[in-house]
Amino acid sequence: MSRVIGVFDSGVGGLTVLSRLRARLPEADFVYLGDTARVPYGTRSAETIIEYSRQGILHLQTSGVDLVVVACNTASAVALPVLAGEVAVPIVGVVEDGVLEAVDTARRGVLVLATPATIASRVYKEWIGKRRPELVIEEVACPLFVPLAEEGWGDTEVADLVVRRYLEGIELRYFDLVLLGCTHFPLLEPALRRCLPTDVAVEDPGPRLAERVARMLGPMLARRGVVRFEVTDSVESFARVAGWMGMPAEGHVAHLPLSVLTGD
Repeated sequence: MSRVIGVFDSGVGGLTVLSRLRARLPEADFVYLGDTARVPYGTRSAETIIEYSRQGILHLQTSGVDLVVVACNTASAVALPVLAGEVAVPIVGVVEDGVLEAVDTARRGVLVLATPATIASRVYKEWIGKRRPELVIEEVACPLFVPLAEEGWGDTEVADLVVRRYLEGIELRYFDLVLLGCTHFPLLEPALRRCLPTDVAVEDPGPRLAERVARMLGPMLARRGVVRFEVTDSVESFARVAGWMGMPAEGHVAHLPLSVLTGD
């Protein structure tokens, strides 16, 4: 049978998750909702993150999806524990896969890079620490990574300067794994690799998440699925970044007025 997967993110960061999902589940159809008018979520209050996430997830549910992937670490960490019981379809967040990636692969220590709201939730430090208490775990809030990713500047000298500034003062010799705790951050992976020691791995939990979703959905019809994009701000800007990421979206992106989400 065919399946429709909803993918929700605050902006373009969830496209990194969508690319992993499409590679693993080419038979599925996807509806991608990027709340680009209100990005970033990671610097907002918990109450605001919960309300914005509620609006986006409920919209995808009414669109007829079989499952929602919350492709936003901030929403997964802050909103999902509150909203899980409000939605009639299964919801999958990205935090669990990042935790398991760190637990399975780190040897000395884990450096978690995420948004301020995700860091404030302490979800990575607590969940990783419970499973691997011997690991050194440090979390760093990197709010400027999101606008760099949204602008398509993840592989630039500007990104290098910002990465180095955030890494200042961190004893990198204690860490062998950098965990990308925001789905925007894989877009800065080239800059991160240039600025980190060669023996420090950079891990994107996206492939693990895609495998988990595939197990949940089971076998599907042999077909080529389609993707529909909805964004709450500029269609042109979103399509430009999607194209730069190797996912041509020209002609497949619709503008979704915020009033549809808010009910105003």
